[in-house]
Amino acid sequence: MSNLAIPGAITCGVDQRRQRLFNNPDWNGLDYLDIAEDQLSLCLHFFGAVPEGLTPDNFGITGGRRICDIQVIDVAIDPSHDEEIDDCLRLTLNRRGDFSTYTLCLVDLPGIDPRFCCLDFSFKINCPSDLDCGASLPCPPMAQPSPDLNYLAKDYAAFQQLIYDRLALTLPDWRERHATDIGMMLVDLLAYAGDYLSYYQDAVATEAYLDTARQRISVRRHLRLIDYAMHEGCNARAFVTVATDSDFTIDRESDFFFITGADAVETDAGGFARLEALAAAPATDYAVFEPIGITGPVTFHAAHSRIALHDWGDSDCCLPRGATSATLVDHGDESDAAAPPHLSLQPGDYLIFEEVLGPLTGNPADADPDHRQVVRLTSVQPGHDALLNMATLDITWSVEDALRFPLCISSHRPTPDCDPVRDVSIARGNVIPVDHGQSLNQQLKPVEGIDLPGECACDAAVIEISRRALRYDVALDHAPITYAVPVAAGASAAALGAQDPRLAVPAVALADGRWEWQARRDLIGSDDDDRHFVVEIDDEGVAHLRFGDGMHGRSPDVGAAPIARYRTGSGSTGNVGRDAITRLVLRSGTIDGPMITVRNPLAASGGSDPEPVAEARLIAPGMIKAQRERAIIADDYAELALRDTRLQGAAASLRWSGSWHEARVAIDPASREDCPPSLLNAVDSALQRYRRIGHDLAVVPAQIVPLRLALHVCVLPHYNRAQIRSALLDSFSNRRRVDGSNGFFHPDNWRFGDDVALSRIVAQAMAIDGIETVYVTALQRLNAPDDRTALDTGRLILRPGEIAQLDNDPDFPENGQLVLDIGGGR
Repeated sequence: MSNLAIPGAITCGVDQRRQRLFNNPDWNGLDYLDIAEDQLSLCLHFFGAVPEGLTPDNFGITGGRRICDIQVIDVAIDPSHDEEIDDCLRLTLNRRGDFSTYTLCLVDLPGIDPRFCCLDFSFKINCPSDLDCGASLPCPPMAQPSPDLNYLAKDYAAFQQLIYDRLALTLPDWRERHATDIGMMLVDLLAYAGDYLSYYQDAVATEAYLDTARQRISVRRHLRLIDYAMHEGCNARAFVTVATDSDFTIDRESDFFFITGADAVETDAGGFARLEALAAAPATDYAVFEPIGITGPVTFHAAHSRIALHDWGDSDCCLPRGATSATLVDHGDESDAAAPPHLSLQPGDYLIFEEVLGPLTGNPADADPDHRQVVRLTSVQPGHDALLNMATLDITWSVEDALRFPLCISSHRPTPDCDPVRDVSIARGNVIPVDHGQSLNQQLKPVEGIDLPGECACDAAVIEISRRALRYDVALDHAPITYAVPVAAGASAAALGAQDPRLAVPAVALADGRWEWQARRDLIGSDDDDRHFVVEIDDEGVAHLRFGDGMHGRSPDVGAAPIARYRTGSGSTGNVGRDAITRLVLRSGTIDGPMITVRNPLAASGGSDPEPVAEARLIAPGMIKAQRERAIIADDYAELALRDTRLQGAAASLRWSGSWHEARVAIDPASREDCPPSLLNAVDSALQRYRRIGHDLAVVPAQIVPLRLALHVCVLPHYNRAQIRSALLDSFSNRRRVDGSNGFFHPDNWRFGDDVALSRIVAQAMAIDGIETVYVTALQRLNAPDDRTALDTGRLILRPGEIAQLDNDPDFPENGQLVLDIGGGR
C-alpha cells in the first residue's frame, strides 16, 4: 500500500489509448468493475487476461467520507461461462462503503498501464436514481473577458452605438458605413427592435404600480385589487310627456325614442320623426333618450294630455307640501257632468304636476317652473262628487314622491278685480321615463385559434388535433358607452331619478348565435362556464371587451363571431334642460291621425362624468379604512345598521348574557314611530355578515321615553289666547305642519340619546307671534315622581339607547303629554 499512486486527471475528446490496450500482450489495465448486490465484493475486468498471482496486497482502496479504510480481504478469479465475456477478478471487502466516490488502484504490479491502473467507483451505483451514472468531464473553454457594454442604452441611437462598439471587437475588419449595406441594415433593424422593446419594458414597469400607472385601464385594475370600484360615470334620466289630440298605440317600447330639438330633422304633419330623417342631421346636434322601465305596447291617451285637479268647488285650494294623494277630474267636458269617464290611469303610471298659471295674475308667463314634480301612482280609485255631479279619480303615490312644495290649484287675483283663477296647476299623463343613450349593433370579428399538436395513441393512431382560442381582444367602434343604474321594479319616481354612478353597469350585451354573454364589473366571482365579460374604458373613451381565461369566466369558442348590442351616450352631457326633448322618432312604420307635442317639463338629471384617474388614485387607498367589513365594538354595529336608508338612527351595546356577549342593536325608522317586523328582520339579516364570531345579535326597536311638558305662557294684549294655544299645539306636535316643516316632537327631529334642552323649548315657543313670556314649569319622564332636576340643570338627560317622545294624543296619553297654562291676551 505504500506504493499506491493515482495518476493525474486528464480528459480527452477521443480515447484512442483504450483501443490500443485491448489484446495487447505487453500491457494491461483496468477496464471497468461490477459491484455485487451485497456491496461486499467487486468484480474487476481487465483489457486483457486476468493477471496471475494477485494477492490482497496488490489492491488499495481510498476515498470515502463517513466510511473509510476499506480493505481487500480475499482475491479469486471468477470464470465466465460465456466465450464473449472475459473472466473477472473477484475482490472480497471487509465492509461496505458510503455514498461518496472511492478509488481502486493496482499496487506493485508490473505490466499495468499507469493511466488505467485506477478506477473511480461508487458502492451505491445500483441504487435507483434519475441521474446519468456516467460522469462527463469535458475540457472547459477558457473564460473570455466580458466586453465593456453600455447598460444604460435605452433609445435608438444608444443601441446603434452599442452594436457598433460590439462589432468593432468581434469583426474589426468590418468598417462599412453605407446605409445600403446589409450590415448597416441589420444594425438599424436591431437598434429599432431594441428601442421598441426598451419602451415596452419601461411601459410595463410604469403600469405595474398604482403610483406610476398612467393608463386608465391599469389604474382601474390596481384599484380593484384593493376593493375600490372606479366608476365610468352614469347617464342622465328624464321624464317626457306626450300631448296628443287622439289616442294612438306603439306596439313595442323599442320601436320609438326621443331626441332633443334638431332643426335639420324633419317631422310629418303629426309631429312624428322617422329614423331615416336623422341621417340629415349631424349626430352632435341632438341627444337620444330611450324609454326605460316599460315593456310591451305603449298607449298614449288624449285625455291624459291635460288633467284638472279637483278642488271640490272651493277656492284658494292647494296641495300642501308632503302630500301623497290628490283627486283628479275624470271627464273631458266640464260643462257636461254626464260625460263618461275617460281617464285610463293605472298603478305604476307616472304623473307630472305642473304649475301652468301665475297664482296672482293667471298669466302663464308668471308660472313658477320650479313647481313641477313627477310622481308614480301606487293606487287609482274611481270616485264621484255627488254634490257637483262630477266623476273623479282618487290617486295616491309613495312617501318618497311626496310633494316638495305647496301646489296651488286655485286662487284669486289681487284687488280690485279679485277674479278667481282656476287650474293654476294641472297634472299631465302620457309620461315616459327615458334615459340618455342610443342603441346600436356591431358585428365583432371572429375568434381566432391555434392548432394544438396531436398525440399518438397506443395503437399508433393519431388523436384528433384540437384547437385553442387565442386571446380575444376586441373594441367597440362607437363611444362613449352608456353606463346606467339598473331600474328596480316598482321604484318610485324619486328613486328612478337618484343614481349612484358606482352602481352603474355598462349597457353592453353579446350574442354569438347560441349563447348570451353578460357584462360584469370583474371576473373574480365568475366560474369557468360563466359567459361573462368586462368592459374596460381607455383614456380615449374607447370600450375594450375582456373575456375569461377558462378559469374565471369562459373563453369564447374558436370561430365565434359575436354581435354586440350596446348603447352610446353617457355623462353630464345628457343633463339637458327642461323642454329640451321635443321629438318622438319612430324606428319603423308610420302613425297617421294624431297631432302630438313632446316635452320634458323637468330637466334631465343624474348624468355624471367618469371618475378622474387622479381623483381615484388619491381617495382609493383611504377607502380601505373608511369601509368597515367587520363589527368589533358596539359602535360598529350601529354604523353598519345605518347603511339601511330606511333608518334615521341606530344605537348598539354589548351585553354579557352569562354565556356569551350579545350585540343589542336598537333602530329608529325614518318618518315613523313604529318599527315594523319586516324592517327588524331586514336589518338583522344585513348585520349577520358583519357579526363577530362569539357575538350573538339582537335587533330591537328603539326604547321610547314619553315625556310630560308643562308651559306657562303669557300672551300679549290684543292677541287671542285660543289662537296662541292652537299655534303652540301645532308647533310642539309630532306631525308635519302645513308649511312642510316638522313639529318640535316629530320623530325625525330626535335621535338616540338626544337630551331635551329647556332653551330649545323656550325658543320654539317664543317664535310664535303674540307670546310675551314662556316658563317651563315641568319637564320630566311621564309617570315619574316629581323631579326638578331638568328645570335646575336646563336639560332632561336621556340614555344612549333612548329617544324622547311627546305625541300629546288624548287617545294615547301614555305617549307623552303637553300641558299649557295660558294667561293674558283676550
